[in-house]
Amino acid sequence: MRRIILFVLPVIMVTLIIFSVLNDQTENGFTDSEEEKKPTGRILQFGVYELVREGKLVESSVTTTGKAISKPTIQQVEQTDRIPAKKNVYFSYQYRLSNLPTSKPVVNLKRVLIHPEITLPDGSKKTGSEYFIKGKLKRGEVFAFDGYAFSENYEIVEGDWIFQIWYEGQKLIEQKFISYIPQTGNG
Repeated sequence: MRRIILFVLPVIMVTLIIFSVLNDQTENGFTDSEEEKKPTGRILQFGVYELVREGKLVESSVTTTGKAISKPTIQQVEQTDRIPAKKNVYFSYQYRLSNLPTSKPVVNLKRVLIHPEITLPDGSKKTGSEYFIKGKLKRGEVFAFDGYAFSENYEIVEGDWIFQIWYEGQKLIEQKFISYIPQTGNG
């Protein structure tokens, strides 16, 4: 009988310790399975793109220039983070966000762009933009493109272009490009 008690007592103690740890995690609002389900983001591709089909130029009060190109069709030419700063160059990236709510058709995402100083035609200077976009959900994931096109001469500047996507105060994506003025071949 004593052997059984000596064996059962450690088993009960271990069980109580495990239960206590699990109970503390639940009370603190996290468990292993919940922690794995934090929203995450991943860059799928990035680089220089070419225009396959033009989109529509639209007014946009939230962008740096007050304009945006709506629904162009582009295709990747080169995977790179070095972007030649010249007119009609598109640089973009595709991303995937995961572990988002499956109960909603869309989520609100904050899109941030930080770029070198641009002097607009009215003389004002801008170094970025920040606004909200709708991410279309499919099985708790968002697949999307984001990017920029040098459409006007005043946009052609050298430096760092940093794109970010945020969800509920958490940065899920950051993609950095470096624009440079290409050297002419006159030597």
